[in-house]
Amino acid sequence: MLPLVAGGLCSASQSRALVATTATTTNAAPSLQLATSQFLSDVVEVKRGVAYAKCRNGQLPTASLPCELGAWASDIEDGNLTSMVSEQIS
Repeated sequence: MLPLVAGGLCSASQSRALVATTATTTNAAPSLQLATSQFLSDVVEVKRGVAYAKCRNGQLPTASLPCELGAWASDIEDGNLTSMVSEQIS
């Protein structure tokens, strides 16, 4: 706290500049990482007539029965966004 002089004001030699700073953030694109396995890389080829859907709990994809293992997503501002990853396969 600065001492006051006559009139309740600080002398010029006692004054201090206050600088307001604000943090600016940009909305960075999220990072998305696909779950992979021995039979499911980041590129999936599905033969015509073979169903492709989200893997059931505990199911692993095979060449004859491929399925989607899911993905993880996150970004700097919001952190973990995995719950917002769509499970819709079209």
